[in-house]
Amino acid sequence: MRLKKLYPTGTREEICAAFPDIEWENICAVARYYGYRRKKKPYKITGVPALDAVRVRCYDVKINMRELDEDCRTKKYFQKRGYKAQYPNFRAINRAASYLGGYLDFHFPPET
Repeated sequence: MRLKKLYPTGTREEICAAFPDIEWENICAVARYYGYRRKKKPYKITGVPALDAVRVRCYDVKINMRELDEDCRTKKYFQKRGYKAQYPNFRAINRAASYLGGYLDFHFPPET
């Protein structure tokens, strides 16, 4: 019961402290045997608001970056962290946004 409660969200250190004298690999093996899974971490924030919104939506609907690349025909843009280029590929981001049921919108600050 302790493993069932701790394994999905607990850190490795917390789990090892709860089961002293048992190696991490053995704990993982028991968790796999019983079908316990670790909770998936959210995607990293990139600093590009449009791309961050796409990544948050993918996490919410449980789509990984590989599936997004395949469905949007963007080669490996989202898998290989293509956003680290000098400029983000807004064509790929727009395809992903429309695939996920959204749209790309720009807002400009009011002039003073």
